[in-house]
Amino acid sequence: MDLSAETYWGGGVSGDEVTVTWDQKCACGRPGPFISPTIARLSELQGGDDKISCSGAQAAHDKALAYLANL
Repeated sequence: MDLSAETYWGGGVSGDEVTVTWDQKCACGRPGPFISPTIARLSELQGGDDKISCSGAQAAHDKALAYLANL
């Protein structure tokens, strides 16, 4: 993750809710952006499961490969 990026997306996408502080020092005294230690799954906060679970991932992968093979 590149927190100093200003001209391109320097982050990642996940199903987690985090808080980033951009303009204060970390508790350790270092300046710069930092992520709060409190991290939560969005699916849990919204009262449901993740849309894609490990059990469904293989089936989705197989369907995608079958589709690409027929192009």
